[in-house]
Amino acid sequence: MVLIVGTVRGALVGLRETRLTAGRLRSSDAALAMQFTQKDLQDVAAAAAIKRKMKLEMPKRLSPTAVTAFRECPQSYLFRNLWKLPEPPSKVLEKGIVVHDTLDKMFEIPPAERRERLHDTLRDVWRARRNQALVESLFASRDEEREWGLECLHLLDNYLAMENPELLPAGEPLAREAWASATLAPADGAVPELNMVGRIDRIDSCVDEEDSLAIIDYKTGRAS
Repeated sequence: MVLIVGTVRGALVGLRETRLTAGRLRSSDAALAMQFTQKDLQDVAAAAAIKRKMKLEMPKRLSPTAVTAFRECPQSYLFRNLWKLPEPPSKVLEKGIVVHDTLDKMFEIPPAERRERLHDTLRDVWRARRNQALVESLFASRDEEREWGLECLHLLDNYLAMENPELLPAGEPLAREAWASATLAPADGAVPELNMVGRIDRIDSCVDEEDSLAIIDYKTGRAS
């Protein structure tokens, strides 16, 4: 678990301009390792055959994750972001979702109980998401599922080693799981307007910098 903190000056103006709204976490990573079954490959091939005949249009919006995916592998970006081909579940992706959801729900717990209840909160999050089809697609055995769960708990322990959620220096977060957006319009009109969007894990006040915000990003994999 990596905790990335960035500072943004002009807090009030920035908040208004980015039109923050509540939302649910979604995640994507171009480097995810996935296990394709024969049926998965057939589904992808069928979807690709249809998409190949369609006109490729400029995306109306981009996220930092999508930009990173394009820089790492334009072909992967085409398949995932433009063609939106079906993908099988991924243990890495599921781990990121579960841990992020847990850290978000942690702030619904009274501050004095957060450390003690954090592991149980993750178990509750996984219990709510867990179903037989998902489990069978992700894990070969109960022991493999248990090992994956222990890895998730270890990420939470790493977080607790970096930050005390019961006593945050700047107080409770100003926003969690919030959308930020900005429209890019090149003056020369060479390309159409493009809406840049991104989801922010957490926004805090800055303790030692007046009129500034701390942008908190949780990383359950490699930091980029």
